[in-house]
Amino acid sequence: MKLSGNLQKMQVSHLAPVEYTLRLGDDEVRVNDLLGKKIKITFSGRINCVVCGKQIKKAFGQGMCYPDFINSPNNAECILRPELCEGHLGMGRDPEWET
Repeated sequence: MKLSGNLQKMQVSHLAPVEYTLRLGDDEVRVNDLLGKKIKITFSGRINCVVCGKQIKKAFGQGMCYPDFINSPNNAECILRPELCEGHLGMGRDPEWET
């Protein structure tokens, strides 16, 4: 099996045992099925922003281009510090997204 795509955080299903799924583009790979097997992951040198998909030289935050790192509601300060959230006041980067 050979897959390629942008590597994203693994999805976790809190079952017994815990199940991990690796997303590569449109494909999903159950990591639990790979335990004990030999795999190879190669970095192609290409980085894409997780928000807009644009090819970038350097990633910020969790894989964002700098403009999305600064402006995206996915990186709003209230993600890490909920007490600072202003979505309920109709303010913030994207009040609809934050509420």
